[in-house]
Amino acid sequence: MTDIKTVWKNQPMEENSMITLSDIRVRADRFQFRIRLRNGALYLYSLANIALTLWLISRGVSPRYTAPGLLLLAAHLFVIWQLWWRTSARALPDDLVARAALDYHRQELERQRGAMAIIMPFALIAALAFGAFAVDLGHVFLARTELQTAADASALTGAGTLLAGGSTPNWSSASASAATAMSLNSSDGVTLKNA
Repeated sequence: MTDIKTVWKNQPMEENSMITLSDIRVRADRFQFRIRLRNGALYLYSLANIALTLWLISRGVSPRYTAPGLLLLAAHLFVIWQLWWRTSARALPDDLVARAALDYHRQELERQRGAMAIIMPFALIAALAFGAFAVDLGHVFLARTELQTAADASALTGAGTLLAGGSTPNWSSASASAATAMSLNSSDGVTLKNA
């Protein structure tokens, strides 16, 4: 067993090199560049989602998606505002001495510490809402295409049997064959019926 006093006296000496003001400014500039790069990427993502949502709302693809689209726009605008407000770096005055600069940067880091923890839940909600919107919109277009295909198939079948028996149109036969063709098609897993 070694004595604590002996361990303390024999420990290696730490080298205490002073950080200069120029080192602090270089590190601060690199840190600020990374913040600007990350913020720029988030701004571009949000602006692209805003533009796409506005385009979909203006096209009137589906009236039931107008309210969620507007909520998505509000969420993205809130995220952009929070990102700008909480993570924008303040300029360092040139006349600060080293100790004041350290205090200034420490305060900036403390101010920005929880910024992403606050912003990310809103960004995730907006991203999930946009993903759900995209999936639902794809489903709407798929059902629309299936219904149009079924209508085209039944119309072509009915038209093919309209003049099958001679020169006079047989409307009852055309209607029956169109109804049969309609019942062979389905949309969204539901077999179509003659209306």
